[in-house]
Amino acid sequence: MKLQAQFTQAVVQGTCSFPSTFQLTVQRFDAAVSDATGSATLSVDPKLTVTLTKTSGTATSATYSISEHVVTVSADAATTSKAINILTSGGQNNASATAYILADQNGLAGCTIQFTLGKTSLTLSNFS
Repeated sequence: MKLQAQFTQAVVQGTCSFPSTFQLTVQRFDAAVSDATGSATLSVDPKLTVTLTKTSGTATSATYSISEHVVTVSADAATTSKAINILTSGGQNNASATAYILADQNGLAGCTIQFTLGKTSLTLSNFS
């Protein structure tokens, strides 16, 4: 199984500075699916650097466009089988994504960053 997702937009909120541009490095990216019976997590350490450019803002938040970069996460046969089982049985499914990031601007300390993922695709393969 392979998941691809593009970071398309970010909203920064809080009591920090809102630079016109800054860079983030995605150190680790996890995607998980779960239901009442279990969970399966796909992880990658992409060391992917993206540039964020401010498109609008207020005193307490700013919206940023993100340079086009795609993160790809793959799973082995065991994790793929577990994910397929979760998605096809066990009731309601939940999905989540977690990114561990580093910013090149210390002025962002104290803020939260919410990402929008787009152009997302999931390819099922490597399963039994």
